[in-house]
Amino acid sequence: MNTKQFIQLLEQEVEDFVQTQAEKIVSFEDDPMAYILQKYPSLKATLEDLMTSNFEDYITGIYVMAPKPTTFKVLLHNGQHFFLIYARDSYIAKIAGKKYYLLNIGEQEYAIKSISDLLTMGMPPGAEGPDEEVDNDSSAGSDDTPDDTSADDDTGGDDDELSEAKEKDTETDDYGRPFVDPKGSRTYMDPDEMTPAARARKMMGEKKIRIVKESIEKKKSPLKFKIVKEGKAEDRDEAKNIIKKELSLSDSDFKDKGLNFYVLVPNKERQNTIDKIESINTGTDKKFEYISTPTSFSSIGYFMYGQSKFGIKPTEKQGGKSAGLDNEDVFISEINNLLQDGPKNIKITSGKNTIDFNNVTKVIGTGLSTGEYSKSDANFYNGEKDLGGVSIKKDNAIFWESADVRFAPEVKNLVNAIVSGSLGDEISYVPLKDARGNPDPVIIRMYNKKENKPIAGIIVDDLPEQDIQQVIFGNDKVPVIKGTFRPSDFKVEGNTIVISVSKIYKDLNDVEKDGALPVLNIRHDKTRRSSRGLRALLQTQSSVLKDGNLKGNNIKLSHSSFN
Repeated sequence: MNTKQFIQLLEQEVEDFVQTQAEKIVSFEDDPMAYILQKYPSLKATLEDLMTSNFEDYITGIYVMAPKPTTFKVLLHNGQHFFLIYARDSYIAKIAGKKYYLLNIGEQEYAIKSISDLLTMGMPPGAEGPDEEVDNDSSAGSDDTPDDTSADDDTGGDDDELSEAKEKDTETDDYGRPFVDPKGSRTYMDPDEMTPAARARKMMGEKKIRIVKESIEKKKSPLKFKIVKEGKAEDRDEAKNIIKKELSLSDSDFKDKGLNFYVLVPNKERQNTIDKIESINTGTDKKFEYISTPTSFSSIGYFMYGQSKFGIKPTEKQGGKSAGLDNEDVFISEINNLLQDGPKNIKITSGKNTIDFNNVTKVIGTGLSTGEYSKSDANFYNGEKDLGGVSIKKDNAIFWESADVRFAPEVKNLVNAIVSGSLGDEISYVPLKDARGNPDPVIIRMYNKKENKPIAGIIVDDLPEQDIQQVIFGNDKVPVIKGTFRPSDFKVEGNTIVISVSKIYKDLNDVEKDGALPVLNIRHDKTRRSSRGLRALLQTQSSVLKDGNLKGNNIKLSHSSFN
């Protein structure tokens, strides 16, 4: 067995062990935090939305602080914390004193960014991060993240020191758990409530035995793969330098993922890039070996160069198919960097369509602070004078907004019409069944009895023009620009910063030509119990229609039929 086969076998064994552990029924005494996550599945789903499926790498405890509304305190590994408040149809995140209603896509993105800001307030050594690069990482590319400690700086002892520090500095209860005031958390268990088995374990001194065992295990592990890690780092840097030279790429075309990395190229260039890299003659005994099997690391396969792995990642995929706060950050920071040596004119261009702002001194991100139904994401200023703003969409954005608030009456009327049977057999319903096969008394599934098949969504493409105007341009009536921004999109020509974008929408004609007019999609979402498991989204026309025909198992209704 060679080294590569051994490492693959070891990785598979670790994955099997993790899966086995995940399938076990967790008791409160064994793992209080896992018990709470198991008891409140919606809490786990919300944490995954906010911090990815690897959220447990960044938190040290979850405490139930109040019974009604159920309020959870999430303690991060650097001592910071935030709260999640259950609000029936969604959670409300309270972060650094500010509340974010997670039902709203925009507020959810701001909550994600706020949690990221909390995490950058200090990072303990040995935190390796998630297994794959995750979108909506608003801190990606910034220089303000701590860089003095990381898993890559394998010093062969930090894990032990950290473990011992925790044992010494953290006050624990009789079970070895961090002590929590019983009045402040339901995760505390009074000794009188202990089971006989728990009391027996306590009398036998299980706490001391377990701590010694954990300490021994930790002392064995840090140095095992130190040589391998150093080799991977050397191979990573060597591979990046070769690719950079052969493909004429810059540093901004790469994104590190621990000891591995991504090559960022437009989606349509991915296969061409793979072919080019495969043909590179390195001049050494190492070569670029393409593994065609897709994995969580790369959707089309990945390369091995020595011990380093890298994938070919599309530049368009940043933050999913929403507007993307990271994209706005790039737009704002790049312009402000170019304004450091004095005011400049701004010219945003897409073919013959342009937007001009003259004598700009700074750009400020507006986000959620501009008022109800405002769309501006970035405003241009000359001193304190507001010159106007723009709304920013990524190239692959298909959502205009979450319409749960704006179109709440329509959703309510549709639910009533379906339940009452006034829409006939074409749009009827069946109750959603739980995991045990019992009908849910609240959640319904839309169903077409005539065609004997479920309905994915109700599409409404004849919304009133007033609503369409407000959805696209907002009450502040700002133009919309589309682009997934990179530093190369910003060029200085004389005293003008020229910004290349994919599309500019100044009026409805521009939007219609691009197939991006908003349509209402009322579809299933079982977390929306207040609306019987239905929610409303405003999507681009081209995302649900092709040549005027509906995609998928959708049904079209006119706005007047249930308004």
